[in-house]
Amino acid sequence: MTNTLQLNWKSTIKVDGAEISDFDPKSKRLFATGEFVDKPVLQVIDLTDPTKPAKVTNIDLSSIGAGIQSVAVRKGIGNASSVVAVAISANGSTDNGKIAFFDALTLAKLS
Repeated sequence: MTNTLQLNWKSTIKVDGAEISDFDPKSKRLFATGEFVDKPVLQVIDLTDPTKPAKVTNIDLSSIGAGIQSVAVRKGIGNASSVVAVAISANGSTDNGKIAFFDALTLAKLS
C-alpha cells in the first residue's frame, strides 16, 4: 500500500520573514514568527479564503524579549477560542526566555 500526498498551490502572501508557523482551524488564521523593523513580531494571516490570504496584523513582542523562537496553536474546544503560545528569547543571552499566550480570535494577550 502506498500513501501519497497531493499538495495544491492556492496563493502566496508577502510577510516579514516566516520561519515557523502554525494554523488555527477555528479562526482560520496562520500565526508565523517574524521580524519587522528589527523587532520580533507574531504575524497573523487570515486564511478564511486560501486563494486570498490577508495580513491581519503584526503583534510586536519586543517589550517581552529579544526574539521570537517558536509558535504553536492549541485548538479551542467547543465555543472556547484557540490559544496561541509564543516562545520569546530574553534580551540577555544567558537569561531565561518567556512564553506569551494569546487568544487566537481576539488576539488579546492572556499571560
